[in-house]
Amino acid sequence: MSEARKLMAEVLSEHRVAYLDQFICTGCKESFENVGEATAHQSTEIDKALGGLEREMAGRLGVTDHGRWVSGWTEETE
Repeated sequence: MSEARKLMAEVLSEHRVAYLDQFICTGCKESFENVGEATAHQSTEIDKALGGLEREMAGRLGVTDHGRWVSGWTEETE
């Protein structure tokens, strides 16, 4: 498993969502009104752990923009 996948799995493990009359993050104890808000919370936490994803423009070919998603996260080397 890649380091990025391990990191995402760790974040999801820390921010599990339980339903106890409302959706609650078991890691930070934040509550949510619906599963969509809880999922958005998990996505935000993964994004933070990866260093924040942002779109980078790679160039333009004709009338089409070409881009890619990049992160500030880098894999540690031993």
